[in-house]
Amino acid sequence: MKKNYFLILLVLLTSNFLFAQTWIPVGPTAFSPGEAFIQHMAVDGETPYVAFLDSKNNNKATVMKFNGTDWVTVGSAGFTPDAINELSFAMIGATPYVAFDYENKPGKISVMKFDGSAWVYAGNEGFVEKRVLF
Repeated sequence: MKKNYFLILLVLLTSNFLFAQTWIPVGPTAFSPGEAFIQHMAVDGETPYVAFLDSKNNNKATVMKFNGTDWVTVGSAGFTPDAINELSFAMIGATPYVAFDYENKPGKISVMKFDGSAWVYAGNEGFVEKRVLF
């Protein structure tokens, strides 16, 4: 009977080690050029992208992706014309999109996409009025 308890205990202890999972960093850590606020992540296949409000670039939006070795900027860092308040990020196919409202035009939401060489507006700037419901 003692032998069975020992065997069960041994199996339980070793199974913890066999199935333990560990998180590992994707590339270099702390890769943003300065403080990053309102971070959002999206994935294209196995390529992770991160969009954030970039304090080093006057609180404008920056998007970076992991190229397998390093985190690289997608287009220009701080690509929005003005500082932003809020930010959302999504991938549609292989195209990254960022939705935001400007600090100096609160309540007007704009969307930009990366066309392969530059960030361009998807539709008109400030095309939708943001409403706050209480």
